[in-house]
Parts: sequence; C-alpha cells; structure tokens
Amino acid sequence: MLPILFSTVFILIQSFAGERTQGSVSIEIKNGKLSASVKEGFHFNAKAPNGFLLSSQPLIKPSQLSYRAAEFTNLPKEWKMGEATFYICDDAITFCEVNKLTVHNPDLVDSSQGDGVEVKQVRSLFPDIEKAQKKGMVNTYGFIEDDYARALDQAKKEKKLLLIGFSARWCPSCVRLEKEIFPSREFGAQTRAFVRLKIDVDRFENSVISEKFNVKGIPTLLVINSAQEEISRISDYQPNSELAKFFSSIKSDSATLSALVKKAKKKNPEILLRLGRRLSAAGRYRESLSYLTQIQPPPRELLAVRVQAAEPNSGASKTSKAKYAAILKEAIELEPESLRSLGWRTELVRVIKDKEEKLEIKKDGISIAEDFLKDKEAILENATPDEIGEFLGYEQFLVGIMRAELIAAALAPASDVTAAWRRAAQVARELSIPVAQTGINLRRLSVLLQAKLFAEADKLTQAMLLNDPENPEIQRRRLHVLLELKKYSAAADIGKSVISKSFGRNEFWVAGSLAKALVEAKRYDEARDLVNSYLNRHELEWPKMQDSRKQLESLLAKIP
Repeated sequence: MLPILFSTVFILIQSFAGERTQGSVSIEIKNGKLSASVKEGFHFNAKAPNGFLLSSQPLIKPSQLSYRAAEFTNLPKEWKMGEATFYICDDAITFCEVNKLTVHNPDLVDSSQGDGVEVKQVRSLFPDIEKAQKKGMVNTYGFIEDDYARALDQAKKEKKLLLIGFSARWCPSCVRLEKEIFPSREFGAQTRAFVRLKIDVDRFENSVISEKFNVKGIPTLLVINSAQEEISRISDYQPNSELAKFFSSIKSDSATLSALVKKAKKKNPEILLRLGRRLSAAGRYRESLSYLTQIQPPPRELLAVRVQAAEPNSGASKTSKAKYAAILKEAIELEPESLRSLGWRTELVRVIKDKEEKLEIKKDGISIAEDFLKDKEAILENATPDEIGEFLGYEQFLVGIMRAELIAAALAPASDVTAAWRRAAQVARELSIPVAQTGINLRRLSVLLQAKLFAEADKLTQAMLLNDPENPEIQRRRLHVLLELKKYSAAADIGKSVISKSFGRNEFWVAGSLAKALVEAKRYDEARDLVNSYLNRHELEWPKMQDSRKQLESLLAKIP
C-alpha cells in the first residue's frame, strides 16, 4: 500500500507502488493543478513516460517535471477520474519502480463522500505490473530475477562481486547461453563466488539499469563490485572454455576499469592489453584504442577496435563516413580472408556510393564465403570463438547469414536477396539442427522468414512447440508465421494465448500482431477494443515504442 500525504481537496481511490518506493510520493490537486513530489533519496525518471491518463485520451505529460517534482497544469477542466503514473528511482539508480495513482477530480466528487479516503492496492487493474511479480525470485540457475537493488545489497553483505546477465527471451544467443551453459557444472563452479542477477532488458522498468551500464548488446555478462564499479564484461554466447578464461582473468585481477587506467600509466603491455580488451567489451572503443595502439606487436583486437571506434552514427557527416570507409578498407587489406572481414565488407558497401565498387566488394566477399561454406575448418582457422558466438558448432550457418547480409547491403535485386537467404536456409537444413536446440532454431526461423519459406517455418514452429509447448517465444514466432501464411483465425487464437505471457515491448508486438489477425479475420469489435486498450497504455510514450504506436494507430484506421 502506498502512503500518501493527503490534501482535503483530493481523493485517492486506488494505488499501486513498488515495494521500495512506498511512501516516497506526495500528491495533491488544488485549483485545477495536480502536483506530485518525491522525498529525499528518490527522483522521477525523466526518460520514462510519467503522465496522467484519462479515458479515451492519449497520455498527458507533465507540464513541468524536475528531479523531485511534477506538475500538471494542462488537465481538461471537467475530468472526473484519471490515473497518474510515475516512475520513481532511488538517487543511486539501483532501481526504478512504477507508481500508479487513480484519483477523482475533487470538484466533481459527490460532497456526501466528505473527506473520506479509501486507499487500497488493486493489482488486477494493472496487468503490466502483475506480470512483473516474479521480481526478486531466484531462478533455477541461481540468478536473482530483475532485482538489482536486492542483488547489490546481497553482494555488499556477503562481500562478493556481482555478476549481472542482461538478456531477453527473444534473443537466440541468450537462449542458447541459458539452456546450454548456465545449467553446466563448469559454469556453476566458475560463478559460485559471485552474487548472480538476471536483468530482462524487455522490462521497461529495467531500462535504467541497462542505460546505467551502457549495455548495447545481449547477452552480456557484466561483473561489478559492490560500489557499482565495472570490472569486466563479455558478450554473446560463449562456451565454458571462453567463460573460464573470462572468470579466471577477473580472479587474477579484479581491479575496476578506473583502477586499471591508473595501473596502465606504467605502460606494462599485459596491463595495457587487459585494459584495452575490457574497455572494448564495455563499448568504449576510442579509449580502448588509445591503449591497444601502445602494444607491440599489435594485438589481434586492434583492427576490430579501430573499425568500431570509427563507426559513425546515423547522422554523421560525409567526412566521418569517408574516414570510416578508409579504415574499413585498411582492415580488409590487412586481413582479407578472415571471417570478420566478411562483416567489414558488408559495412563498407553500406557507406560507399560507387556502384561498381560495391559490386567488386560483394564479389570478393561472396568468393570468400563460398570457400568457407566448403571448408568448416577454414572458418575455425580464421576466427576466434568470440567472433563466432552463438553459431559455435554451426559455423557454416553463420557464413550463410553473413553472405546474405552482404548481398542485401550491396543493394542487389530483391530476387537475388531472397535467393541468398534461401541459400542460408539450405545451409541450416544440411546441418540437421536438433529441434531441442531452441536458440539456434530461433535464428533459423528468422532466416526462413527472410527467405519467404513460410511453409518450412510453419513446420519448424510446430516441431519446436511439440518439444517445448509452453515456451512463449516459440509461440510468438508461430504467431508471426501464421500471419505470413494468412491463417488469421489460428493466428488470433495463439495471439490471445501468448499475450498474457508477454511483457514490455514483446507484449506490444503481440498486441499489434493479434490486432492485425483480428482485423484480417473481420472480427472488428474485438480488434477495436484491443487496439484502444493498448493505445491508452502509458508505456507507448517510451521513446522506443513509437513504431508500436504507429502500427496500432494504422490498424485502428483500417477498422470500419
């Protein structure tokens, strides 16, 4: 229950707050203005969709929002009841929690109610919160679920390092890591000395933790100390042999990144290499480059870090893109036949303009890919395990995908692109991937969809569900396949089933797909009710949710 500092001009009828932010919010309505504030030690998450929701209206954002205060001076004059939603973080940013307050307009409340205030927690009104109730539980593999503050507190009490696994249920390499590595004795032994935490990046409330540690890709295993200082991280699926090296390096030197920076002033090559690698893993490529360039002979990591440090953003100038192209060309020249050179060629054809040059780069890349497809051992000789990642054991499938991506990036005709994806699908087919290998089969499904092999994708999803019938990610993939096959009634059935097992961005994707199935099946009333209910959800105000909003609005416009 959320304690509130009450004003006699305000009636709160329902509330929901996270367990750590209970009592942090005070709120009042006076002269048509709704004001909210949080006490010392907490603040509003300004990046989150704080707002006030009225029936059948878009979320009303605060007219003013500061660190600890929010004001709504822009509410309609005659609103009767609304729901205020605030995302409250502690000042150390160890957690952010949602607070929902359903309030009556004091000017329109029956005076017979007097000053009485009924406060109660009504979770059933908030399905998005209800789906997060497993927060804090310890899963099968010893990871605390989605509770950074609790895990950090435990690490402090037990004087241990904290291992954080950032992942998502739709991510093939995350699935493979969780299903194949986490249950192993080796991983258990390697991580016994850590407090373990799992962060699902799809949960909106976890975005603050992902941003805090600049997590750009998943899966990521991050090690920090109890002062929340980064020590090291590793990304993508990795076998136990690679993870053993990772954890061993931390055991031999658990210095934080900032401490390693101080040590590196002595120019010790071993320290320079360790720091350069850890900064690269953290996505701090320019800093990494400054240390790796001091090492002789140059380490293998240097080429990739130089490319990544030069990669321009989407709005970069022509000069930045030209510099990036030059560095890519240099990397390809120095290492023309490695696996990673295929990826560099794909990047290069994306940034250069000359069509003839694009064709020549594509031709060279396809030639190298074809050689790799004929000789698996050649791939292993020209790549390290971290470059292969989730495709370990299925290396030729990775080459098939990289070949298709290169052809697509080179602006080949649509028929050539589809043919390239079909070649990648054929490679996967020849590898006879067991149906129980969920992670790699999720990747295979993506390739089948790109290849427009929907009937084959249909058979694969059916087989995967027979093996794992309750897996919501496989159900979501099947929903996608059924839509492509125009089996709208079946798609609606599975959509209704899986939406209750989804949360965050996944939930909104399912809602959009289910609404599309209902519209195509001419079940307009159901579709309208569904779309309207999601258009009124405050989560659509998150910056990354604008595509979902546009999709839902477009579907609503199609309903007669």
